Amino acid sequence: MLLTADDLRKAADLMDFGASFFDISWHLNFAETEDDYRYRTIVYKNLKVVKGKGYAYSTVLSSELNELKVDLNKVGAKASNLIDKLEGVDFVFVVKDSLLDDGSKAYNVSFRSHNPDFSVLPLAVALDGGGHKMAAGGTVTGVDNINLATEKVISTIDSCNQNSF
Repeated sequence: MLLTADDLRKAADLMDFGASFFDISWHLNFAETEDDYRYRTIVYKNLKVVKGKGYAYSTVLSSELNELKVDLNKVGAKASNLIDKLEGVDFVFVVKDSLLDDGSKAYNVSFRSHNPDFSVLPLAVALDGGGHKMAAGGTVTGVDNINLATEKVISTIDSCNQNSF
C-alpha cells in the first residue's frame, strides 16, 4: 500500500477522536497486498551479496513481474528498500528493465545506502542520474540484457571505488 498525505490527514483526524497511534500506524504500515509478497519473491530470489566489496544487489525483469502477475501499482516498497538494511554491506542496488519511448531497452538502477558515511550519489551521477547521499538512481542504456546492465553498474562501482567516492 502506498502511503499518501491524505492518509496521514485521515490518521490525524482519527487520533483527534481518540484512535490509538499504534493501531493507526499498524494499518498504515503493515497492510500489504499479495503483489507486495510476489514482488519480494523476485527481489529476494535474485539477491546477490558481495561482502568483500561492501554491497549487495538484485535484479527485477518485467518478464518475472508478468509471470507472477505483479501489479507495481499495488506494491508499496521500492525493491531497493526491501534489501537496504542488509547486514554487512554499506549499500545496495537494484536493476530493473524498462522500455524507452523509442522501444529500446533501458535499465533503471536504484541505489540505497544505510551507512551515513557512504554516499551512493557519485554512483548514480556516473550513470547519468541523481538523488542524494542515501538514495539515488541512474539508468543504463546501450546494453542488450540485464546481466550486461548489472556488469556495467558493477564496473561503475569499481571505478568510483578507485576514485574513493
